[in-house]
Amino acid sequence: MAITLSQLAAELGLSTSTVSRAFSHPERLTAETVSRVLAAAQRHAYQPNRFAKALTTGKSMNIGLVVPDIANPFFPPLIKAAQHRARAHGYSVYVADGDENPKEEWNQLTHFAGHVDGVVLCSPRMSTTKLREIPAQDRVILVNREVPNMPCILIDSTVGMHQAVDHLVSLGHHEIAYIGGPARSWANTQRRKAVLERCRHHGLEPALLGPYVSTHEAGVDAARKLGRTAVTAAIAFDDVLAVGLVSGLQEAGLRVPEDLSVVGCDDVITEHTAPPLTSVSGGAATAGRVAVDALLSSFEGGSIGASRTVLPTELVVRRSTGPAR
Repeated sequence: MAITLSQLAAELGLSTSTVSRAFSHPERLTAETVSRVLAAAQRHAYQPNRFAKALTTGKSMNIGLVVPDIANPFFPPLIKAAQHRARAHGYSVYVADGDENPKEEWNQLTHFAGHVDGVVLCSPRMSTTKLREIPAQDRVILVNREVPNMPCILIDSTVGMHQAVDHLVSLGHHEIAYIGGPARSWANTQRRKAVLERCRHHGLEPALLGPYVSTHEAGVDAARKLGRTAVTAAIAFDDVLAVGLVSGLQEAGLRVPEDLSVVGCDDVITEHTAPPLTSVSGGAATAGRVAVDALLSSFEGGSIGASRTVLPTELVVRRSTGPAR
């Protein structure tokens, strides 16, 4: 017969709340107490009953996480980091794909109702008006989207994009293009603005292509359009578009970087490309951890409020950029 929490507590001479806390909030106990509880649990093959805990505490012990495109390689590191952080505190993460569709994002939030204690909403495509309609906003945190009075984690691409433009200009590039991402993307708006600002700082006017949904095929399409211009370097919204761009250029008989230099953003698939991709490195995994930490803090009586956490970026130079032809 399986041992119960109270039996385990009696054996150890501890209160049931202390034993429960060893599983849910070990940081609140001494290392020795946690070690004793976990050792006894292992001897008896005891597993804490999450469903019983949900009934007694009113918590589901679940966190919802919505991303606009689960196939985009930016999001798996974020999801993995969020799951790892949540699991360490006894929570599970339910992941949903918004399919780049504001209505589907709202549907997913509706499905989560009653099943999760809070939601991490990544790069939402919903309008600001619709985001303000989300109930229990003190249990929702945005990643890469800024809405007044809503908590958010922002990966600030400004510095990294400025570094990308400076890098290309130092290599002699004066005809630079920006390959835009999804039209509803906050990150795309920020990155395009940063490229425009820095190019104009150097007395340049960049070519603007897009907006594009982040797919390999979209990058190939951008390559066809760039091949008919005088552009010698391109900065893509993300690595997915950048890799498609490189493929399209190579299919057209153009060499990277000899004929056209390419810079990506997010730095998530760059070392597996040919040539290895110069990219603006963002903090996807860090964003996942920080977002979950903020939610967990609010569950314990803290307040996220309108907190705003900004994560920096920087350019990582590899072999997809070189001197202007």
